[in-house]
Amino acid sequence: MLQSSTDEQAGIQNLRFYNNFREMRQDMSYTGASGGKANGNPVIKEKPKKGNFLYNEETGEYVHSVYARIVIRRKL
Repeated sequence: MLQSSTDEQAGIQNLRFYNNFREMRQDMSYTGASGGKANGNPVIKEKPKKGNFLYNEETGEYVHSVYARIVIRRKL
């Protein structure tokens, strides 16, 4: 399992980039980080109940990066 699924590390094409997002705290104060660090990582489209998240001021969209998980699904 890789930390990131970027083209360089895993050969998986990124479908979306989060460079226009800003990392925010729960009180909506800016942390100083951009959303670029979420590129290539699993991202969920919602504002989390705790912890920092990414916010796009232009679209009003909230997302947060999550840890990579391995899911094994049994085909029935």
